[in-house]
Amino acid sequence: MKKTALITGATSGIGRATAFEFAKHNINLIICGRREDRLETIKSALEKSTTTSALLITSSNEIETGIEPELSGRTI
Repeated sequence: MKKTALITGATSGIGRATAFEFAKHNINLIICGRREDRLETIKSALEKSTTTSALLITSSNEIETGIEPELSGRTI
């Protein structure tokens, strides 16, 4: 079974670097961030290497309701 990683803060810094490193190892990604434009740009770049889902987080309520469907059926 292929691994999946959930990465928060994927639009900059360590989160972004981690996402690109995991993509090199063909790990499926669920990337989260607050900046929609950066999130979509990074998602497009990562999709060249691996399956990638993006989750825009604009409030704490969206964290719980948004992540659960992305995690369904995946081993993290």
